[in-house]
Amino acid sequence: MIIIDENITISGTLANENGAMANTQLNITVNGNADVVTTDSEGKYDYITAPIEGNNTITVSFDGGNAYYSSEETKSFIVIDLEKYALIDELNKTVQEQNQTINEMNNTINDLNDTINDQAGTSDMNDTINELEKELNDLKAAKNTQLS
Repeated sequence: MIIIDENITISGTLANENGAMANTQLNITVNGNADVVTTDSEGKYDYITAPIEGNNTITVSFDGGNAYYSSEETKSFIVIDLEKYALIDELNKTVQEQNQTINEMNNTINDLNDTINDQAGTSDMNDTINELEKELNDLKAAKNTQLS
């Protein structure tokens, strides 16, 4: 894994059927920016660069010459910013916690609504009881009037 703000080293060895190709120039292109590097006495080269966040493309090429064909190798890779991903994870956790709090609040509201509805039902029952008591009292009064 490559992390943003860290340099990377592009290294390799240029050789042919006879061995290392010393002091030979290679073209290195990193994300469209071209540069030249020269191999050492053992045909080895190192090139240090700082990649960008996101997609990166590196091409190393040898132009060839009278005795050799040209050659090219391209590699791509992705660089991430771990701080951004850590922040995203932290924000996701916060959102999950807030969703849990909202769900708990919704459950509390639903419980309160149930209590209110139960109390409303009790109020209706009290009204019915009061009406029945009134009718009973009216009947008792009517009976008492008939008896007298």
